[in-house]
Amino acid sequence: MTGKIKLVAILCGLLGTPFAPGAKGAFALDPLDLFEDRSSADLQSSALSASSSAQSPQVEPAPSAAQDTTPVDYGNWGYHPAPGAHLELKEAGRKQGRRGTAITYHVESSGFPAGKTYSLWIMQSGDHKTRALLSGYLANATGALVCPGQSQPGDPPVAGSRCYPLERASLDVDNYHDGEPVDFAIVSTDGTVRAYARAYPFPIQAQDGKCTLNVELENTKFTFFVIRGSGFEPCENVTTSSSFGKDLTPGTQPASASGEFASEVHADVPGENSGTATFAATGKSCHPSVTYDWGKAAKKVR
Repeated sequence: MTGKIKLVAILCGLLGTPFAPGAKGAFALDPLDLFEDRSSADLQSSALSASSSAQSPQVEPAPSAAQDTTPVDYGNWGYHPAPGAHLELKEAGRKQGRRGTAITYHVESSGFPAGKTYSLWIMQSGDHKTRALLSGYLANATGALVCPGQSQPGDPPVAGSRCYPLERASLDVDNYHDGEPVDFAIVSTDGTVRAYARAYPFPIQAQDGKCTLNVELENTKFTFFVIRGSGFEPCENVTTSSSFGKDLTPGTQPASASGEFASEVHADVPGENSGTATFAATGKSCHPSVTYDWGKAAKKVR
């Protein structure tokens, strides 16, 4: 005999709302008047073997954040990743959803040190609110994250565990816009071990040779973007130009030792609330240029 367990959660992206623990087996939304629900996720388990318990195990979602969990917020998101710890979002499929294209991601983990407890965090785009979504994970002998009682991903957890098996989670997001990122992190409860993963359901990218420009949407007004460059020569000075219509702004961005840079771009055009922008970058061996919409023109859900 097998039991099936379904855990439902709401993921919040741009113009989203934060998490709050709801009824047994579910997470519910805490409505905010200033934001609208714009992305969702289903976390479903496959059948769990009854051999782990005399009855079908009753797995509840972990609390949204334990009291002893070190807060992870926008101010320290992305900083101090642990060497060797790896978190990756794997796209598993796309389909038409209620609010545009629904995309399913699975999470893969490796390289986490033993002796700590870990939580899965999300950061919603736009207002950058963060929340611990699932918790109670341990690192097994190979550094993969598992629930207590699991020696390998896929093993049944301890009967009655409040830990939801990470390998069974299917994260479904929809209602996304061009350039809008999906951000997750695995963080130890003491805050000393961190790993981050980002995906772009609908990337805005341009490439020339080995150099790439990626446009990342940053605010709910569709007027603030971060242009991320990669593939440039280590530590070279990259010449840039950003234009909104006839307004051209030249600049220079120093590339990092890994050939990357990030440039903030704000659409501030007097008398205009929508349009098309272009960002170009010239390095020693490449000259990528990317065009993207801003303001009202960028609000179309994919």
